[in-house]
Amino acid sequence: MTKNKSHAELMKTLKPGERYFLGAGIFARRTKTGVTYGISYKFDGTVIREMVGTRTDAKLELANRRVDISEGRNPRPKRAPLFRDFANEYLEWSKDNKRSWRRDKTILQHLRARFDNKRLDQIQTKDVQDFIANRAKEFTPTGKRVSPRTVNLERSCLRRMFSLALFWKRLDPSRYTNPVNRGAKPRTETSKPRRVLTRDEETRLLAAAKPYLQQIITFGLHTGMRPGQIMALKWSAIDWKTNTITAGPMTDEDLESGHHKNEANPIVPITARLARLLNELPRCSVFVFTRDGKPIKCYRRPFSRAVKAAGIKYASPHSTRHTFCTRQLIDCGTDLKTVMEMVGHKHISTTQKYLHTNEEYKREAQRRYDELFG
Repeated sequence: MTKNKSHAELMKTLKPGERYFLGAGIFARRTKTGVTYGISYKFDGTVIREMVGTRTDAKLELANRRVDISEGRNPRPKRAPLFRDFANEYLEWSKDNKRSWRRDKTILQHLRARFDNKRLDQIQTKDVQDFIANRAKEFTPTGKRVSPRTVNLERSCLRRMFSLALFWKRLDPSRYTNPVNRGAKPRTETSKPRRVLTRDEETRLLAAAKPYLQQIITFGLHTGMRPGQIMALKWSAIDWKTNTITAGPMTDEDLESGHHKNEANPIVPITARLARLLNELPRCSVFVFTRDGKPIKCYRRPFSRAVKAAGIKYASPHSTRHTFCTRQLIDCGTDLKTVMEMVGHKHISTTQKYLHTNEEYKREAQRRYDELFG
């Protein structure tokens, strides 16, 4: 106890930059803000000193260095890259491996604003938690508060970056762990109810839509395919021998709308209604749906205009998919397993989310109950 007190008293007399050796390879250095601890050891006849942090961390790191030396390994850790340099490396990997790399590019702008000049090994769990807390309080350029979903996406991107840094040996796995895996997760946003079109809304929407959009809406309502898959659908994906349509992989349009990559590519049977619709379409392109002979890249805005003209609230291009799933499950009584395969879900829990109802379905259920038991 007396020895510890003498150490504390001596460290108070130190000037900033001066060191005091505590013994056993550990020393303390006075800084402007307090005391930082470091380690000192010999390797290949050279004395190596490293600043670590707290006294406990110094003891742990010194023990690790001595183990490395005893086992014939170089104890000097490889210098970790700066966050901004690794962010560029990660973005190149994302472009080659992710369809949603553009979203990563946007996320990296926010991450770099916080961590740009730090080395990867300097980013600790508290830094990550501070970033998450601050981002949740910020506002978008349109004046809206940053959503929990956006914060979760940025956290997931940061976690993936550190996982790759450890896998690619940019960080030493024996000395460093992923700082994003520790600590509390940000709150999860409340998921919005999936919008289902009623029969009357479907009629009004089709009446308000332009002819090419009518064909897309009808196709979506009868296949449950995602908007991105509809736009990317090619005639080669239609097999008239087996009367099936093989939907392609999700596009950036689907991924940006919040859908996950753990969804499969469904095979949709061609019904008589779908066959009539497909036979009416011109074959002026490799793509099934075109406008003036050109592929349709996005129909979100014309869909929104048609929704507004029809007097419908909160509907989006994905509402045709939601409507298809709900009608299959509730109106047609199709089992969950079949619907899961038809729309390309890999997990039945995803399909169960479509067991939602709106006011029209509730009233119809009550009417049927009255007829049976009234």
